[in-house]
Amino acid sequence: MRRDAESRQADSFFLEGGGSSMAEEQAAKGAHGGEVPDRETTIWSRRVWTGPLGISLGGMGALAALVAVTRSMTSPVTVTQGVSFTIFALIVTVVGGLGSVAGAFLAGIILGIVNTVSSFYIGTFLTYIILLSAAALTILLRPSGLLGVPE
Repeated sequence: MRRDAESRQADSFFLEGGGSSMAEEQAAKGAHGGEVPDRETTIWSRRVWTGPLGISLGGMGALAALVAVTRSMTSPVTVTQGVSFTIFALIVTVVGGLGSVAGAFLAGIILGIVNTVSSFYIGTFLTYIILLSAAALTILLRPSGLLGVPE
């Protein structure tokens, strides 16, 4: 694999101890039996994670743009519109359980139905009170969430 001069310079900078923390140096020595690793035997985690992170963030940005464009076709888009989605996402995460994808999916379905029905019959302002009380009850009764694993 051919590497450019800038990446070779960054690698030598890291291996010589410049710019790296003590924890990084100890981790590299511990992974290689107490010796300073060679360039050929080391997996550079910053390079390994940079590509997938860039692709996923770019994909999320494209998805957000697609949602904004399709949303603007049916209703006006304002700057403060994202706050309601953020609050709803936080409530769904708390009720579903942190780290539980299935719990978040189930909580999203249940709270989405509750949100729609309560906003139709009661009003939008009281809907947030109902959703926040559902999150508070979940924290009190089952802190790990609907499908979360208790610690």
